[in-house]
Amino acid sequence: MTQHVQVEPTAPPRWPALRRVEYFWMIMGKCNYRCPYCVYGLSDFDRRKVDRYFTAEQWLSRWERMHEKYGEGNIILTGGEPTLYPEFSEMIETISKLHWLAFDTNLSWEPARLKEFLSRVSPRRVRIETSFHPTETAPEPFIEKARMIKDAGFGYINRLVGHPNILADVPKYRGMFAGAGLTFVVNPFQGQFDGREYPQAYGGAERALIEGATVGVEGENANAPHKEFVQQILNRESPKGRLCRSGYQHVRIEDDGMVYRCGEYSTQRWEPIGHFFDDGLELWHEPKLCRSERCEWEYRWLVDQAERFHNG
Repeated sequence: MTQHVQVEPTAPPRWPALRRVEYFWMIMGKCNYRCPYCVYGLSDFDRRKVDRYFTAEQWLSRWERMHEKYGEGNIILTGGEPTLYPEFSEMIETISKLHWLAFDTNLSWEPARLKEFLSRVSPRRVRIETSFHPTETAPEPFIEKARMIKDAGFGYINRLVGHPNILADVPKYRGMFAGAGLTFVVNPFQGQFDGREYPQAYGGAERALIEGATVGVEGENANAPHKEFVQQILNRESPKGRLCRSGYQHVRIEDDGMVYRCGEYSTQRWEPIGHFFDDGLELWHEPKLCRSERCEWEYRWLVDQAERFHNG
């Protein structure tokens, strides 16, 4: 990999402090798991088989460009399974010197590879979020690797999808993660199962189980954002007609380089902001009204939610 110029993380940003940009980056759709509740692992989604549209070198050049234009930002990296991306470790090491970065993973790495990765990046610059999928792996080896992350000093959280077939085992998994000192959150399942649409189809006992599942070692205040996220999915409050800072302070970058204000706008192909590899790419200069009836975690970028979510 070509040596890139390093920029000091403390360099003065060119973007006003209150507008530190968050980038939700979908690096590729490929995944090595076949979870029954996730489209990314299903064989009939041909686009999700694509290993990558752009090389690591191409992505790195653009992240350097965004640093030059908007200063240091926060990157939320996801997939598919992002760690399958070629040269993943080297790329994250370089990007995290320009931007703070968090990524999610199913933790299917071999322990030796995980240990090597943890030695390359700084816990002050990288956060790791894992997804435990009990249909694909046993909890014991997963938790052992999760402890490696925690013991190395990295910020860490684990999520479990609250699929109806898995809910009965939530208390057991919650106890195992809590016993290992690991933060554990259940994300509500969204989709169809057994002829019913979720999360609307959850009964009262199921909702209570999901809502009470969050456990962490950071304290109640630190766990509050995770609980807010779960509540937003369960309640499905509409953002339509409300001012939102996505597109202005938060954007979603797809694996093909298209840039949208959020996940729902990407799904509907509404109002693309531009292409990540276009030198003329400009983020919006102010919050705009939302046209969507639904929203997930981008809900926290609604202007009227700024104080609630403490994100400026």
